[in-house]
Amino acid sequence: MGRLDLTGAWEVRCPTPGAPREWALWLPASVPGTIHTDLLAAELIPDPFHADNELLVQRVHEVDWLYRRFFEWKRSSGRVQLVCEGLDTVAEIRLNGWLVGQAEDQFLPCRLDVTEFLTDGTNCLEIHFRSPLVSAAEKREQVGRLVPGVPEYDELRYYLRKAQYSFGWDWGPCLPTCGIWRPIYLVWGNSPRISDAWIRTLEISGDRVRCALEAELEDADGCRLQVELTRSGQVVAEEIPAASARLRREWELRGVELWWPNGHGSPSLYELTLRLRRAGRVVHEVGRRVGFRTLELLHEDASGPCFRLRVNGREIFAKGANWIPADSFVPRVSAEKYRFLLERAARAHMNVLRVWGGGIYENDIFYDLCDELGLLVWQDFMFACGVYPETEEFLALVEKEARANVRRLRHHVCLALWCGNNECEWIWRQRTGRPVGEMPGFRIFHELLPRICSELDPGRPYWPTSPWGEAEDPNSERVGNRHQWEIWSGWKDYREVRQDRSLFVTEFGFQAPACQPTLDAVLPAEDRHPQSRLFEFHNKQPEGPERLFRFLAGHLRVDVDYARFIYLAQVNQGEALRECIEHWRRRWPQTAGALIWQLNDCWPVTSWSLIDSELRPKAAYYYVKRAFTPVLVSVQRGKNELKLWVCNDRPEPFLGELVWQVRDFLGAILREGQFAVEIEGFSSAEVASIDISQLPGARLADLYLSAKLFDGSSREIHRAACLLVEPKHANLPEPQLRVEKLEVNDGSGALAISSPAFAKAVRIQLPGAELEDNFFDLEPGETRIVSFRAERGLTPDLAGVEIVWLK
Repeated sequence: MGRLDLTGAWEVRCPTPGAPREWALWLPASVPGTIHTDLLAAELIPDPFHADNELLVQRVHEVDWLYRRFFEWKRSSGRVQLVCEGLDTVAEIRLNGWLVGQAEDQFLPCRLDVTEFLTDGTNCLEIHFRSPLVSAAEKREQVGRLVPGVPEYDELRYYLRKAQYSFGWDWGPCLPTCGIWRPIYLVWGNSPRISDAWIRTLEISGDRVRCALEAELEDADGCRLQVELTRSGQVVAEEIPAASARLRREWELRGVELWWPNGHGSPSLYELTLRLRRAGRVVHEVGRRVGFRTLELLHEDASGPCFRLRVNGREIFAKGANWIPADSFVPRVSAEKYRFLLERAARAHMNVLRVWGGGIYENDIFYDLCDELGLLVWQDFMFACGVYPETEEFLALVEKEARANVRRLRHHVCLALWCGNNECEWIWRQRTGRPVGEMPGFRIFHELLPRICSELDPGRPYWPTSPWGEAEDPNSERVGNRHQWEIWSGWKDYREVRQDRSLFVTEFGFQAPACQPTLDAVLPAEDRHPQSRLFEFHNKQPEGPERLFRFLAGHLRVDVDYARFIYLAQVNQGEALRECIEHWRRRWPQTAGALIWQLNDCWPVTSWSLIDSELRPKAAYYYVKRAFTPVLVSVQRGKNELKLWVCNDRPEPFLGELVWQVRDFLGAILREGQFAVEIEGFSSAEVASIDISQLPGARLADLYLSAKLFDGSSREIHRAACLLVEPKHANLPEPQLRVEKLEVNDGSGALAISSPAFAKAVRIQLPGAELEDNFFDLEPGETRIVSFRAERGLTPDLAGVEIVWLK
């Protein structure tokens, strides 16, 4: 089998009459890529992420774009196919002037026989991309409006199988780009080929694993298939006749190391190698990493409805976040960026990521890394917050898309479940009040997609939409999973989460601006103010800026100084997410999951993310990391009492000691206690209640509770520091912080931070370094050691350290 790579240098021009003259000339282009990044490289458009330049580049998606590449070819034996792994979106493909194919789905690879159109010597491949707006408008004209009389359902994006977020979202810009966004190449030859292979775990019993290999073969008559499974030098091998185009073989393996989600064991992976042999010679070989685990989605237990993941027989609390595309222009997302974000998720004790349905079926590296890091993936199909046509043509296209992506992803052990869409049924009920069965697109999510998943990926759970519970109330607390948006979007304060009784929360969040250096890079100096037009332009939620002030004023002292406001809003986001996570962890097993909206960003913005678009963790990242720690002490503050809880997310019981003190901000102890703690594995329990009604009321603003949890070896496991009033009412002192840098070795080191007085939400900025912890509370007389890693090629400089704390 031969292959000719066609990525790299191309040319592009705009063939649409009336477009800017300079766009009509052939320009250098890069593949994989997008038209926006090509124009940006040619300096023909301003950076759409800067200021409000987004508004200046809207013409780009209103016109057509023609890409071309010349390549040399020498006639070969066998049929030749042009493989386009990703064309965005509506396109005509011509080879030497001949129309050889068309594309109309960003998520559907195309494979075209071009044997008859190639010539010896120089060939010209052209791909003509239609304007996504014009194409969508034409589709709407053909199909008709899906919900006449409901203006909210008049969006063009519903008619195109294209990443929905590219048309603009409440955290992202409107930049519906086009281009060759995934690899493109020629393949030829008639050799036998393994076109697909995957292993499915059927049953685990003790140290035995029963599994099934399924493989699809082409032109394999007279071949034998050799299967080899290896890990740590151990090899399991077998050779079987390639008797048909589809093979299925079951095995029972002993002593297999299971794949576990992050925090529950090792995500053990095996190397699966398949070799097709003919006459003793290997004619084709494929390899992939596989893991062995079972996963069930539980809907009911002895107490009634539930929504819980059971992995390898163990019920787990799903700790995680939602994932969106990491750039408005996906080909710019490097392997390093994927690894950075996913490793930070794992370090924050997450075990589930949800690939949200308004983005893309992610690149292979995303799932490879999730396999490696023990991150389960809740995988939406790419439909979000809308209605979709049910014409035979559209349904046939969706079926091809779904089949292609289920086949591509099903071998990944990280893949936990398939979900039909994001919020379509819930929004339908909110907007129309009509039965969900009347929603355009209902057949896709409740008939077509479950049928395909059942056929191609049996045994893996399918869930029709998120949220989904009852037909009358898709976002019910009583049944299924829930999106908790009463807090923040519904203008409710985060303290009200204590009334929430959700079974599994797939979305919840709180906004904060990106980190200051990230915003500084895109905002002119005169617009660096929390109420400037451009600062607000970089918040896409309607009334998002107003919510920032509303919820900030509820808890912290408002300061409109630009740098101070960013710090305060980030701290408020962190406190909100901590409160929500701890509430739901205390409710385990009634509540069995908390997935934050959202892990990452696609551009510099005020949003719900934990890590901004320039890979700078916000305060909330560190708050969440501490709140997701396996064994947690949680303080629930009431009017007259403080309740202490311990949550244990490990299988073994926790035996240790809890020490608490009511102290003033200079360290004096007013009350204290300590007691032994024994908490069963996978459980949470209230372990103490402290009456604060007898403390002098006027002094509550000068006090805080310190709670520290120690294990049986007297090692501190977790700590909490809880003010007895809202932070805006606390008489927080000037802490007089000191910072020293300890020895640096191989790019890593540590800081020693100390203070004679209590300091809340201490943020340390050390240029050139990534800190392991930040935005933490520092107790009087304490010295906190915080490790750091030097960023690539940089040497952290203590002279440039900046420290900020809550006042």
